[in-house]
Amino acid sequence: MKTTRRIMIALCLATALGLAHCAVPATQTTITESDSVSTGTQLYIVGDGVRLRAGPGTNHAIVGRLNRGDPVNVLFGSGAWCALETQNDTVWVHANLVGSQDEALSR
Repeated sequence: MKTTRRIMIALCLATALGLAHCAVPATQTTITESDSVSTGTQLYIVGDGVRLRAGPGTNHAIVGRLNRGDPVNVLFGSGAWCALETQNDTVWVHANLVGSQDEALSR
């Protein structure tokens, strides 16, 4: 389970746009440049009523919600947050709330 979680976090926090070396608080997970994901990687929401935010952090406005199993396209990661592609905008979700389709169905 820890390995799967690390893989999912690594996917979300990739360096697609060179953000892996951004400073983040010590309590957040960071990854190395070798842990990368391609723009548009599809993952799935692993919780119900997951809040989508305008930026990477709980201090940003809630702009929508998604539910368990909803597919999302990950653009890049920043700290413990993932930027997701939508039709109209880029939204953010905590990296712990996205994962593989199997994880979405099993949690």
